[in-house]
Amino acid sequence: VTGHGFVRFEVEMSAADTIFALSSGPGRAAIAVLRLSGPATAGVVAGLAGDLPPPRSFALRSLCDPTSGELLDQAIVVWLPAPRSFTGEDCAELHLHGSLAVLSSIMEVLGRQAGVRPADPGEFTLRAFTHGKMDLVEVEGLADLLDARTAVQRQQAFRQLSGMASRMFEDWRTQLLMIRADIEAVVDFVDEPGVAAEAGPGIDTRIRALQHSMEEALSYSAVAEVIRDGVRVVLAGCPNTGKSSLLNHLARRDAAIVSDLPGTTRDAIEVSMDINGIPVTLTDTAGLRQEVSDKVEEEGVRRSRRLMSEADIVIWVWSADVAGSEL
Repeated sequence: VTGHGFVRFEVEMSAADTIFALSSGPGRAAIAVLRLSGPATAGVVAGLAGDLPPPRSFALRSLCDPTSGELLDQAIVVWLPAPRSFTGEDCAELHLHGSLAVLSSIMEVLGRQAGVRPADPGEFTLRAFTHGKMDLVEVEGLADLLDARTAVQRQQAFRQLSGMASRMFEDWRTQLLMIRADIEAVVDFVDEPGVAAEAGPGIDTRIRALQHSMEEALSYSAVAEVIRDGVRVVLAGCPNTGKSSLLNHLARRDAAIVSDLPGTTRDAIEVSMDINGIPVTLTDTAGLRQEVSDKVEEEGVRRSRRLMSEADIVIWVWSADVAGSEL
């Protein structure tokens, strides 16, 4: 058996499993949503709830251990048969009371069923991609949406998740295929009267228009990357120039200790901010000077220089009261 054959075997076996995972946040809550996907979903849910509700309808059911008959919870059950589901497989949702005891008991029962196992990280999305429910660009948009911290990040992720980027790429592909077809017609049928005259004109113009569209998209991609990843801003300067005071003022809270004593800030202090929809990580650093008081301050200065080298923006803070603090 080759290595490639082993990989294919593993994938086929994994796809044959029915998976389950907690879709809501972990910890104690009023409601916890547990999702299932795979070929055994209908039988597993029927074993817990007694019968399946109508497709895509919310139904109140008593969930019981199929082995002991013990009542585990009263929950809302949603049955989502293939192919009209997130993964394209038979799916179900159990809207449970969000106590740890309820969740652990339901998951323990699910884990005992043949061919049923906890989902690997991202496996629901992987199955949606495998069954053609999402393409790779939309998968990336979903990941960005789940990580979104600002309104602008959310809007950008939704554009990608909704297929806008995929439609643009597909339009480029279609245009390239049409241009290629016209170029091949001109080359292959050069002796045919009228073919070159009909297919040839406008090819250069169409290529330049497509190039312009791609260049515009690439120029926006730099902005999109900043929106997605955020900006790291480092406040740097000599001791006692007001870096910590500036950080506190921008953060609108006492995030850093402010003192007249030089070398008060020994380690980096980070504050996360939302500036016009752009996530910004603002970092206060130890003051830079040649003569340090001890090994701790020396390490703080070393870290300050490293953070400056990694930052997107370095703001040098100086004060007229501190001689030589200008950049």
